Amino acid sequence: MARGMRADAFPEDGPAGSDLELMRRQHLDLNGVEYAMMIPLGASVIEERNPHYAAALSHAANEWQIATWIENDQRLKGAVIIPQEDVETSVREIDKRASDSRFRQIIMSPKPVEPLGRKRYWPIYEAACEAGCRHYTWASPDRRARSTSSSRSSVPGRCPTRSTGSNGCL
Repeated sequence: MARGMRADAFPEDGPAGSDLELMRRQHLDLNGVEYAMMIPLGASVIEERNPHYAAALSHAANEWQIATWIENDQRLKGAVIIPQEDVETSVREIDKRASDSRFRQIIMSPKPVEPLGRKRYWPIYEAACEAGCRHYTWASPDRRARSTSSSRSSVPGRCPTRSTGSNGCL
């Protein structure tokens, strides 16, 4: 199977990983999973460069996680997808999800326009810090970029260190 997918992970209709009942049967229930982090990966969402389209895709992906997955199984925890090249919209999306304890992390693309350490991205890290969420970057399936290590969101000298956020983010 392409990209290491199990042949039996494909539902009758749809791609692998698209059927909650199949995931419950093959993974969540079978392994006694108490909590599962959803990490919706797709370059078309996290690497979209058109800022208006990226904002719409990110918001839709976050709403989709709730409607399709999180509301249907309390073990599932979501990841806030942000359009990181539009920093103001990213901060608004983080703030919108900050009070929702069903979201536990923030996903960013590992292939930004500028290096992720640049000050232009600091408001995103500050919003993540205020929400108490971790932020992650991921390599795309084609492996052109390496995934970076995950860490508690922080901007040196600007964000307090917390063990948990007010919304339960870990």
